[in-house]
Amino acid sequence: MEKKHYILITPEYPPFRGGISRCLSSIYGTFPSDSLTVIAPYFKGSEVFDFNQNYKIKRLNKFFYFLPKKLRLFLFIFSLTFSLFLEVLKNKEKKIVIHSGHVLSGISAFILKKILKVPYIQWTHAIEVMDKRRFWLIKNILNFANYVITISKFSEDYLKRFVSEEKIKKIRHPLPEIKYPSREMVEKVSREVSGKKVILTVARLEKFNRYKGVDLTIRSFKKVKEEIPESVYIVIGGGGLKSYYEEMAKSLGLGESVIFKGEISDDELYAWYSICDLFVMPSRVEKNYKGILGEGFGLVFLEASFFGKPVIGGEGGCKDAIINGVTGFLVNPRDEDELKEKIIYLLRNPSIAKKMGEEGKRWAESVKREELGLYLRELL
Repeated sequence: MEKKHYILITPEYPPFRGGISRCLSSIYGTFPSDSLTVIAPYFKGSEVFDFNQNYKIKRLNKFFYFLPKKLRLFLFIFSLTFSLFLEVLKNKEKKIVIHSGHVLSGISAFILKKILKVPYIQWTHAIEVMDKRRFWLIKNILNFANYVITISKFSEDYLKRFVSEEKIKKIRHPLPEIKYPSREMVEKVSREVSGKKVILTVARLEKFNRYKGVDLTIRSFKKVKEEIPESVYIVIGGGGLKSYYEEMAKSLGLGESVIFKGEISDDELYAWYSICDLFVMPSRVEKNYKGILGEGFGLVFLEASFFGKPVIGGEGGCKDAIINGVTGFLVNPRDEDELKEKIIYLLRNPSIAKKMGEEGKRWAESVKREELGLYLRELL
């Protein structure tokens, strides 16, 4: 039997933090170490992360790290194509299969298939393939792929508009690898909110991530606070909208009841998951001149479920991450009163919240990374 070698190419990979990055590393980390090469950009801290992996990671553009993001991305795609050529030629005695983790890296996969007939599998998530300004490019990359991976019915329905159905393979995200927080960190964050009912959101606070519903949650929380004054809202994540949300909370008179933690360590993140009462991220689907903005899936829902917490979400891929009425609730992400009612219901009914959290943990762990890794290896 011909030996296979898999090459994962992606512009987002740890130590870069984000859903795509964590998803890919958790799944491809299950591949046999001698069968996988990952090609990704250099990020600060790459040396430490790469040293702790048992497979080969090739980092590009280390000395371009401080250039503007768009220029770095252009240089990455250019150097990725060249590097991919070399990697394919180096392993020419094996059957090469390219796995592209993002539509931008799909440009290089497209070129390699055109020239060297190397097959590729293209991952899709959500907003990166819903940009109507690049529709022609996206359509060609996806339709030229051997298979297209999609992670929710929301993204699957969108892809079916222009991609052959037989190419589309819908999966459910597995739970990324999570470590329980240290006792010291749990004690530290517990002291910060001692005696409080803790509502938690984990999200990037960037302009293109405004659909995650932090604004709605802040407005809704003002009403929650009136009925449950001992409640506090913790927002974890950095970005350009952080100051905007801080001003919003301040203008609503919420003072120290809405706490923005910014970027924090994984240990502290998991500590907040472990001590919160519920997780809230009422993502909505929006449209603007760029295209469609919405949640592809929402790994944070699975992470919160893993820690036994009930979750509240909205539209888009949230519907694949949450079993409505079982692991949490799906709400209208434009109705602050509906969100308020669900938050108060869970805070006032801890036994129901606990049962939902238990069901959520079973749901989060029901898809195994190893099984999904095997499935991907056997596609081609």
